[in-house]
Amino acid sequence: METQIKQEKEEVDLTRQVIIPTHRDLVDSKKYKIPLLRYSPYAVFVKKIDSKNKNRLMSHNQIKSNQDIFSDFVKDFKYDFLVDFQLANGTLLTNDDMQFIEKAQQIPGLKYMCLLEQFPNQTSQELDKQIKDWKKRNPSKELIVVSEVYTRDMADKIAVAKRNGLKKYAIKFRNYRRYKSLFSKFLATIRALEMHSIVLGVNPTRWKATNASMLLPPAYFKANAIASWIAWRGRATPLTLLCEDWIFKEVSKASQGMARYSGKNRLQIVSNNKQFNTGFKRIDTINQASMMLQKLKPLTKVQFERLLK
Repeated sequence: METQIKQEKEEVDLTRQVIIPTHRDLVDSKKYKIPLLRYSPYAVFVKKIDSKNKNRLMSHNQIKSNQDIFSDFVKDFKYDFLVDFQLANGTLLTNDDMQFIEKAQQIPGLKYMCLLEQFPNQTSQELDKQIKDWKKRNPSKELIVVSEVYTRDMADKIAVAKRNGLKKYAIKFRNYRRYKSLFSKFLATIRALEMHSIVLGVNPTRWKATNASMLLPPAYFKANAIASWIAWRGRATPLTLLCEDWIFKEVSKASQGMARYSGKNRLQIVSNNKQFNTGFKRIDTINQASMMLQKLKPLTKVQFERLLK
């Protein structure tokens, strides 16, 4: 790829914004030999846990197999991995579930551990105890609290994380229209306390009501790192490409894009190879959005909301 690919040292830079690739993106990049731009020091392993099979997938006898999977990815791909436990909205976690989440991440290769709130209505005092307990059991790990966007006592919980020496805080991205006010306030509060903000669970393609990428709202609200989810069920969709206005457009109307692949623009790639259209679209979306973030065009509130009507 002609665009310079670089590995950055991890640092808390509140002005920097990156798109985080998922483990599936890394696999596709390697499989199809499509390079990912290396702006992000992180990658996300998305652990999908559907409600129907939650008890089986989060049982004690599944801990070792998950540790082995996470370890393999850490060895194969030189990123700092975060584990995003993708659960249905409103899922309440039992003590056994919390034990699974903690122990599955207790492997040497993981620098960070994602600490999920057991339930969004817990108090900041309960979160404080949870952080202290995890820190005591995992002194060599850097903890990242992961909260639902609608969590109770949001500002107090961020302050608790800060007092406990945490440098990063993560938000689960849910329904944008329903939670956009809470979402913007959450990110603003993290930024005000000079912590690094991470948004997990973004649908990277588009929202039902618009062709605009859902990567745009976290970018607009100044999230430092943005990671997508992995759809529960895949279905065939027309191939579209992310363009400079954050809109996904059909190939016939799409621009050539900002990244080049072995001297070719993306339109030349997709017109000549149908085998990896879906994988290429995801990787190119990360590359395109990553490059646009480096020179994010300021949008007025009216322009932004018009894209997301």
